[in-house]
Amino acid sequence: MLYDIPGRSGIPIARETILRLAEHPNIRAIKDAKGDFSQVSSVLSATDLIYLSGDDANTLPLLSIGASGLIGVTANIAARPYRSMIDAVNVGDLVTAAAAHRALSPLVRAVMDHIPGAVSTKYLLHKLGRISTATVRLPHVDPESVEMAAIEADLRLAREIVDLG
Repeated sequence: MLYDIPGRSGIPIARETILRLAEHPNIRAIKDAKGDFSQVSSVLSATDLIYLSGDDANTLPLLSIGASGLIGVTANIAARPYRSMIDAVNVGDLVTAAAAHRALSPLVRAVMDHIPGAVSTKYLLHKLGRISTATVRLPHVDPESVEMAAIEADLRLAREIVDLG
């Protein structure tokens, strides 16, 4: 699987490179967090790569142009709405898919906008009682109180999709 995540790697994978790599028999999929929907459409038209969203906020747009699913951070916290979104897209029900997308928006903000997603996810999973500790390893650091407050404010907006206990 190719990981096209410029936010982590510093550079996007060029279309021409993806097309060349797609010819390799061991490369079957791509996790895309680039947000270049035109390129995704072009590559989907030219290859049989399985496309997966790597950017939680762009899952619905990617699904709507042919992606198969996601490898998402927020799906660790609320998998069911993503499953509903994917199922709805697969049967052509964009109204239901869009509703799931909108319902996920505050959770995506809570996890992705304030601190690194791995840190906020671990913090939230611990807060929800799903893991035993929120401690992260270096180079990550635990969230500060102001960051925790911002995360929790967004999480309260997502209470319909996340069981807050």
